[in-house]
Parts: sequence; C-alpha cells; structure tokens
Amino acid sequence: MSEEQFELVQGSGNVYRDFGDVDADVRQAKALLAAEIIKVLEKEDLSKIWVKTPSFYDGFS
Repeated sequence: MSEEQFELVQGSGNVYRDFGDVDADVRQAKALLAAEIIKVLEKEDLSKIWVKTPSFYDGFS
C-alpha cells in the first residue's frame, strides 16, 4: 500500500451535482423515482410477471 494521502470531501447527497451536471436535480429525481419503482416491483413480485406476459410484448390480452 502506498503512503499517499487522500483528501476527504463531504458530498452534497446528489452525485450529479457533485460532478457539476447541469441537470443535476432532474437526474437525481429520476434516479430516486426509478429506485422506488424497482422497490415496489420487487416487493410485489411484479417484475417477473411483466417479463413473462405475452401481452406485454405484442399488445394483446
């Protein structure tokens, strides 16, 4: 291991803002929304049903 020193920096809580993205707040909101959707899909075990349903692909029920 190297004896190199690292500077610790406190983040803002928004990685997009920390890296200077111009749409940081929008990207953060989208990421948080996607995470919540995924959480609900997994909790309700819906992600497997979606993929296996033929009507999801062809539009017919």
